[in-house]
Amino acid sequence: MTGPPRAGDKPPRRATPRALHRCGAGASFLWKLALGAGVLAIWLLVGVVVVLLALNLHTPPSWYFSIGAQTEAADIELAAGRETQWRIEGAIVCATKALPAPLALLPREASSPCGGRRWFAHALPGGENAEHVLVLGGPGISAEGAATPGAAPAALQVGLETRGDGGLQMSIRGPGPLRLALSGQELALPPGLNLIWAGEARPRDLVFPFTGERVRVGRDVTWSDSSMLREGTLTVFTASEESLAKRSQVEEVALMPGDQVRLERHGGDGAFHPKGFVRFDRLGGGDAPASLGVVAFGRAESIRIERFGDSGYEFKPGWWVGILHDRLLMMWSAVLAALITVLGGIAGCRELATSPAEAWRALCREWRAGTPRPQEDER
Repeated sequence: MTGPPRAGDKPPRRATPRALHRCGAGASFLWKLALGAGVLAIWLLVGVVVVLLALNLHTPPSWYFSIGAQTEAADIELAAGRETQWRIEGAIVCATKALPAPLALLPREASSPCGGRRWFAHALPGGENAEHVLVLGGPGISAEGAATPGAAPAALQVGLETRGDGGLQMSIRGPGPLRLALSGQELALPPGLNLIWAGEARPRDLVFPFTGERVRVGRDVTWSDSSMLREGTLTVFTASEESLAKRSQVEEVALMPGDQVRLERHGGDGAFHPKGFVRFDRLGGGDAPASLGVVAFGRAESIRIERFGDSGYEFKPGWWVGILHDRLLMMWSAVLAALITVLGGIAGCRELATSPAEAWRALCREWRAGTPRPQEDER
């Protein structure tokens, strides 16, 4: 038996259990492996963010523009091959030749609402609950109005302008076909028509929905033409999966009186035609002059605004706005920033995150090592 320790002798060291050595080596390996994986993930995320940023700058997103304005003039180029139907009750039809019945030819007077001797004025047939529908364009119809399935569709130019007497004038130009639906029958109309709604004739408000190639709201301010845009707003949207409306507002600007705004068909993948409607409220109260309410919505990379007769400028959000509204780019950038913050907040991260291979070798040495030999007493 071993005797009691003598005075001055150092107490013997106790051997650390082998299981604790193995656990410590394993925990150290896992910690260093996690830090190494975090650093590698940072470099991978940096590459992903750079690729997404390059794609965003190379192919800028398409924006959705919405125009809401009160104006005295608007011009629409209707989409070729699409049929458009408008109700025109109360209008006087002006054509360059006499039209057959049931249109009633009005006497050619000096005060004709059509405004010239070359125009023939026609009144629409009246009657209780009369409904008159103007059909513009349509697929499979030639420019002469004959049904030709293989014919290329033709576009129509439509101009709307308020009149001094509080009425409305619509001009229709182009080779596209025109038809008038009257009480169950259709009447082919020649190209080039004017429709006049006098200020005193107010049977109903007028609404003209459209799908067009391009839309122009307002008119250039000149000494010879007083019709102009009065007020309005231009709103820019972008597609958003998080929003219930599938779009989120980017910016909204106010249009100035006299502005002229052009919205054209998007030329990217697919056909994105501007859509909207024009409303003419013929029962406006007070002494305010008549105006057209125009609402148009379309997808485009930019929209053109001409102000006070200048050459105009392209209005579109900047590249930074496109980056901020790129959902994938923002998501991966946030993940990258969070990972850098976590790893950067660890004290001594660089010293702790040594090579995982070195930590693996240390773990293997601990598992292969035998039980530590008991140390002899020091005499």
